[in-house]
Amino acid sequence: MDLKDFKFPTKDVQRTNPELLAEAIDRGFTDDRGEYVRLFSQLFFNGRKVQYKPNIDQNYCDRVWRYLCEYMGSFSAKHESKEAICAMLLSEIVLPTLAEKK
Repeated sequence: MDLKDFKFPTKDVQRTNPELLAEAIDRGFTDDRGEYVRLFSQLFFNGRKVQYKPNIDQNYCDRVWRYLCEYMGSFSAKHESKEAICAMLLSEIVLPTLAEKK
């Protein structure tokens, strides 16, 4: 699946999208040791700023980030599903390390 062509849901974002979950599983984002899974955990539990990948399409980045933030805050989705989907989406638009605290 090319996520650049994916139509991110605008309704029921709090629910796990089965297509995104299947893609995240296929791409291996269920491994707790993955760098983007660790990044998701850092963001989820501690916040902080991300570092966007250079030369990323801004429209795509905005669509992914809006969906990711809303889905990350979901209370209805299982944490494991959020972790896998969000890690996959993070890998699309940001570097695997957080910005330094100022």
